[in-house]
Amino acid sequence: GPSITLDRAWHHYAATHDSEGLFCFYIDGELRYNSTTKPPLPFPADAMIVLGQSMNAYMGSFDPLQAWMGHLDELRLWNTTRSATEIRQYINATAPEDTPGLVVQWHFND
Repeated sequence: GPSITLDRAWHHYAATHDSEGLFCFYIDGELRYNSTTKPPLPFPADAMIVLGQSMNAYMGSFDPLQAWMGHLDELRLWNTTRSATEIRQYINATAPEDTPGLVVQWHFND
């Protein structure tokens, strides 16, 4: 899988997963990893999104030694699969609230 940059500098991370099962991981707007799962992994409406922790398996348990050690500045969830160009469009800016596909955006710098 993708490796996280550990240089104590700010970085932008983005992950996408489409209806065909393609998972892509971007660091600073550049594709760093992609993989296809067949069939696509289900994402039920009541699924939990976990930030800052790696699950040992799909719907599995957590290892406290794998916890995120860093800060989050902003988090966005989209109902569309973003392209690399679309990801880079707002890499250093807040997306307007009426941006198509933007479901929610949290700002942690307020």
